[in-house]
Amino acid sequence: MKRHNDENPTAPSTKKYKSRWDVGPNDVENEVLCLGVYPKSDIETRKKIQPNSDIERKRIQPKTDIERKITQPAAKIQPNSDVERKRIQPKSDIERKITEPKTDIEKKKIQPKNDAQQKYKDHSGQASWEIHEVLADSYGVPLSACKKFTSLIKEDCTLPFIARYRKEMVGNLDIEVLRKMKSSLEDLQKVQGKIASVVKTLEKQQVLTPSLNETICNIKDIDELEFCYAPFKDTKKKTLAAKALELGLEAPALALLEGVKHVSIETLLNVDVEGLDSMKSVELGIQHVIADVIGKNKENVDKLSQLITRADVRLCITKSRSADKQNPSDLSKFESYIDKTFSVGSPDNPIKPHLFLAISRGEDLKILSLKIVFPEHVESDWIKFCENKYSKQDSKRSDFRKIIITKSIKDAYTRIVEPLIKRRIKARLTEKSHHASVDVFAKNLKSLLLSPPLPNTTVLGLDPGFKHGCKCAAVSPNGVVLHTETIYIRFGDRDLVRQPAATSLKNMVQKYGCSTVAIGNGTACRETEDFLSLLIEKGVFKPIDVRFTIINECGASIYSCSPEAKEEFPQLEPNVISAISIARRLQDPLTEYVRISPRHIGIGMYQHDISIKQLEAALDDIVSECVSFVGVDINSCPPHVLSKVAGLSCNKAKKIIDYRTKHGQFTNRQQILDVPTLGPVTFQQCAGFLTIPETSLASSCDSSDQKPTKPSKGSRGKKAVCLSTNPLDRTCIHPESYDLAKTIIDLFGGNLEEIGHESFIRKLQVFLATKSSGQIALQLEETEGKIEQILQSLSQPLRYDLRTKFDKPLFKRSVTSLADIKVGQELRGRINNVTDFGAFVDIGVGKDALLHSSRMKGKKESLSVTNQIYVKVLSIDVSQQRISLELI
Repeated sequence: MKRHNDENPTAPSTKKYKSRWDVGPNDVENEVLCLGVYPKSDIETRKKIQPNSDIERKRIQPKTDIERKITQPAAKIQPNSDVERKRIQPKSDIERKITEPKTDIEKKKIQPKNDAQQKYKDHSGQASWEIHEVLADSYGVPLSACKKFTSLIKEDCTLPFIARYRKEMVGNLDIEVLRKMKSSLEDLQKVQGKIASVVKTLEKQQVLTPSLNETICNIKDIDELEFCYAPFKDTKKKTLAAKALELGLEAPALALLEGVKHVSIETLLNVDVEGLDSMKSVELGIQHVIADVIGKNKENVDKLSQLITRADVRLCITKSRSADKQNPSDLSKFESYIDKTFSVGSPDNPIKPHLFLAISRGEDLKILSLKIVFPEHVESDWIKFCENKYSKQDSKRSDFRKIIITKSIKDAYTRIVEPLIKRRIKARLTEKSHHASVDVFAKNLKSLLLSPPLPNTTVLGLDPGFKHGCKCAAVSPNGVVLHTETIYIRFGDRDLVRQPAATSLKNMVQKYGCSTVAIGNGTACRETEDFLSLLIEKGVFKPIDVRFTIINECGASIYSCSPEAKEEFPQLEPNVISAISIARRLQDPLTEYVRISPRHIGIGMYQHDISIKQLEAALDDIVSECVSFVGVDINSCPPHVLSKVAGLSCNKAKKIIDYRTKHGQFTNRQQILDVPTLGPVTFQQCAGFLTIPETSLASSCDSSDQKPTKPSKGSRGKKAVCLSTNPLDRTCIHPESYDLAKTIIDLFGGNLEEIGHESFIRKLQVFLATKSSGQIALQLEETEGKIEQILQSLSQPLRYDLRTKFDKPLFKRSVTSLADIKVGQELRGRINNVTDFGAFVDIGVGKDALLHSSRMKGKKESLSVTNQIYVKVLSIDVSQQRISLELI
């Protein structure tokens, strides 16, 4: 056995383990050491002369305190007097000119010699791409619109404000597109932050080079960034390659991969060291190092990704080994997925998001086993690519090298690259499915929140139950609780009409005039519905004509136990509060549904499998959008609704309520500026969505008697606000456009005080019949979008509510059982939920029927929650309680 020394590059190193990214003086001088990360020039500049022994280290260090003092730099001499200070400073302009560089050549000498290093230093950690450029490419939106959108978001502008008052600036995009762009913007901001963090970490490790910095700063995906950063992470778990590196096999492995020097396995043997005690173990260690380098090379990984995009990747589902140990009811739900395969790689027919979410849930429950399968040619094509790539580096045509490289390439594919790509595919499918689930939930929530209110109606809310009784609550049109009671219905009795529960219901209906009953869709809903239908049929409530409807009670029990509910109803039990919530949901869905967290409303698609943070972030935007676009009366709006207005928060809403309590009702929007902590930015975002209806103006004092109010203590620097009324405050026109609105009103001879009245609207319609919005914009030198927004606001009647154009609840006076319907029968139903695969429709049989997307006749996009539609029954499965429908 040959003696190990520094002159033999193939000998195992006895030094402390050093990463192959840190190149020392005895390492192989070749760019393959960094393999796509460092060029040769960077390796050479990074070489440092290290002391070879403890003796040399001692020689370098000073031995005594005297030597240390000698080695320390001398202290700077400070001028002791004004005379000395003057001597140091130049006496005249001539002396100043002498001290300055005379020519451009001298100026260049002062600048850094390496411009590339200076440029790298200045731009290190900054992404080489702009967010608005990426958004423009992703959504096909003009670059100028994306740039303006990103700047508006940076200025803390809300989506409702942008969609209504800055729509032309962002290319007239719908708020749904803006919401997706905002989500992408936040993701890209995270990538930029991660880039800065990674670059800073690599700088501390002293492994960052201009080429690596350029690679990192060009990345736009967080997963790709993690892959690029992975080789530099300090992990506690040692990989096979890391163990081989500790044995000193890095230099011979990289020399073998490069093919520039002969490597002898015999010289690496050491019977006293585990891992070097046999030819096989040494060869395996070298293979692990080479496989690690090949498997983590970006070019090689990108090649496999490229091959995958053109291949038919399949998702194979099998029954897991522990499936029989799980809940039998859960097992039956996923039996239809067992031994099925789905296409993943095909862009024309990819796996549907709802299918992948269902499969993922089955995998989480340990019922299903998911496996991604590549075609056989993918592996062979990738191995061939790598063999051709690394065979060119073999100058000596060694058979031993060829065998080792081939084994390493196959090992890299099986152990590193293939699992990596499969994880990426699964992560991409998961992300896509989660986004689809959030989009479905958001669309359904928006439709539910925009359900038409039921004004001027006293509602009797029923929260059904068996053992604990049916909770009842009579609620006035203003939401005031008139009466609460718990009745116990004996559903098995023959004579239901003579029960005490029937008498109690009759008394509540007749005493409080409850012609409308709202029944929660929870436990005992169908039985309570039958009971109420029988009482109506027998004429128990006459002369009052009673009707009823089913209300989604999801989240009602959660709200009834919340601190807000206890504060409003301190004397009532939570069960009774849920009945109040059911009644209010029918009277004003928007006001009541915003009380609870949106994720508790059961109108989504696998929403419980989604990250709570991701779901709530999207749904909170929907709630704010709906509340803002509907508009709220600042003088009567409750705090939980006011806090959802664009630009406001819970704290700011409380400040407005406190100001309203102390100073009385608001008479104009400018008073908002006098509320403590509400500055111009908040006013700009929320003012257009806070209205002061005519009733509020009429109840306030006459404008001639009003005097400006003094600024409150918390409004430092604010001017006194005038209390005079402004009819434009009744509309959704923003205060910044009031002067323009008055000019338009003058054009058609309208009276500002008559805004919202029929005479005013007729004058405007006559004017618009002769002049278009484009002509008005040209005449006034304003944008057409702003003119259209003002004209639309002026053409709306007083107390206009955009929710009135949506379908109202479906009221019934009798019930239909599953046995009453037949195949081919045409019915009217109400959509309760919409998913990717279809819609669930309430047709009055106590069980939602499925309207599959293939039976919607191309109208899927136009259907939403609360829509009333006409359907035809296709099939009935009594045993499974399933009904299939077709849209008429």
